[in-house]
Amino acid sequence: MRPPLSLLDLLIIGIIFLACFLDDFIRKNYDNRKGFNIKLSQYYEKVDEMAYAALEELKKQGKNCEITEMKEGCFTIFTVDGKRYKMMYKRETTGMYPFLLIQLKPCK
Repeated sequence: MRPPLSLLDLLIIGIIFLACFLDDFIRKNYDNRKGFNIKLSQYYEKVDEMAYAALEELKKQGKNCEITEMKEGCFTIFTVDGKRYKMMYKRETTGMYPFLLIQLKPCK
């Protein structure tokens, strides 16, 4: 017969659960207090393809948005609900699955 879980076992399980939750929370809200984070499951190599995929995702969320500037070697500029944002991206992996994290940060 197996003995019941001790207080130390419960504490370790709680810490692991909290670490997993905080990791997900930090990834979703990383350095993005006033902008938007968009997680794209499809992997794009070209920045213009990323921008159009982010635009479609924003439209699915019900935002009034458009791409206002897209130049080679510069940030892509979006207008979302009347405010301007620049697009930044990160290539991330969760386990073995890569994904793109698109960040729209307010233009100064």
